[in-house]
Amino acid sequence: MIIVHILRFLNGYFGVEVSFFTYYKEVKKMSFNELIINGGFETGAFPPWIASNVTITNLLSHSGFFSAQFASGNINAFISQFVPVNPGERYEFLASLGKIGPTPNPLVSISIAFFDEDFNFLGTGLIISFPMDFLPNVNERDWIEVYQTTSPAPVGATQALVTINKLPQAGTAGILVDDVSLLAVEVENGPGEFEWGECIIWADSSAPGPGTGTPFDPFNSLQAAIDAAVNSPLAVDFGMRARCIVLIAGNSVFDEDIVIPPARHVQLLGLGPWVLGNADLANFDSSVPRNITIQTSQAEENVYLTQGPAFVARPVTVIGTLNNGTSVSTHTNYTNGAIISGNVSFQNLDPVDPFTTIEFQLLNARVVGDIIGDPVDPHMGILNTYIFNSRITNMIKPGLRIQRMVDVRVDGTINVAGYSNIVSTWFRGDVTVASALADVPPTGIFNSQFNMITWTGPLVLDTASNFYFVNTGSTLVGVKTVLFSIA
Repeated sequence: MIIVHILRFLNGYFGVEVSFFTYYKEVKKMSFNELIINGGFETGAFPPWIASNVTITNLLSHSGFFSAQFASGNINAFISQFVPVNPGERYEFLASLGKIGPTPNPLVSISIAFFDEDFNFLGTGLIISFPMDFLPNVNERDWIEVYQTTSPAPVGATQALVTINKLPQAGTAGILVDDVSLLAVEVENGPGEFEWGECIIWADSSAPGPGTGTPFDPFNSLQAAIDAAVNSPLAVDFGMRARCIVLIAGNSVFDEDIVIPPARHVQLLGLGPWVLGNADLANFDSSVPRNITIQTSQAEENVYLTQGPAFVARPVTVIGTLNNGTSVSTHTNYTNGAIISGNVSFQNLDPVDPFTTIEFQLLNARVVGDIIGDPVDPHMGILNTYIFNSRITNMIKPGLRIQRMVDVRVDGTINVAGYSNIVSTWFRGDVTVASALADVPPTGIFNSQFNMITWTGPLVLDTASNFYFVNTGSTLVGVKTVLFSIA
């Protein structure tokens, strides 16, 4: 229990995830491959550690007979060791630390850096810092036991450098380190497997922040959570193939504009209702609209697409909640959905080619503003769009294809490239479409209602939808195809 309290304190204090395991599974077999050699210094010497201003002592230890004693005072001291790693693997780091005597400890850091076989630096897998006067006094038999998981080793990584460093500071205590371990965990899955994914970040606007993205220490900024997800080693290495999921605490209110960078797969999913805006008006509306900008770039995508089939995917953005909402049968879905108070716009960053194909989904969401191309640098390519249990206003976007729209209320104007399958939708404004698509059959509009609108373009609909279209006095500028019932 003492260790659990220490871990929780470290989570909040240092802005790093310190946990016993980053994932849990019911398993048949779990094996651990220790990568650190002489982690307890029980040989009485350092090799294969590289050490500077550090000695081996048998006066105090966390376990066994020996520990590493870092020089006190205004002297830099460190130990380092190279260990073998494999790309894509994560590693469990463990160590025990303490100070000698009552004087404060200096700043101490632990880092794990990844390198290729030619010792080219590829990225950092772990950084932990201990501030002054934090470590316990080992003379009183107190130690801090650190448990931490690295980020995945990047592509090309063959080795990692594990370093524990004590910075120089006059009047500070010596440091003891013992039982250093880096484990490669090999797991054979059993039934009932449960595992958090490689790229899941947590956000909660009511958290003290700034946060680290763990369930125990979520980001209190949605943009910070997105940045952590899209810049994670997995996302950087694999691009659109890395599904970056941001889980949002219910009742979160983020008063900030959001930008999602190109060549990424990002899902913003609430565990309950959440708002992008300040939600200071009635019905959770916001006096200051907040926008989502989804950026695109064919050049950024090509960085991954040129690496072969294992990297081929399309950029995806999903916005909404995990639980179902509704928008047609009630006047709004704010009770259990996501509310975007401003616009969702698509911005092209590639000056050569603005025509990349991307994917977009709304799931239990209300977009108070418009779904549009960026006013200055619009994305012009195909935007495959899927909208479920949502409410939207105007959707005016060149290249947008409504592949599937189910249980949706449209309060404004639609002007898009085409549609495939639309079910249980209420059109309250004019619609302009270039074509009826066959991408997601059956093509047509089913069980849907219309206010008195003008539909421009091909109109394929079932008899029930045609009944509502005709009886509202709607106007058609195009060709109508009525799909008769065979019942």
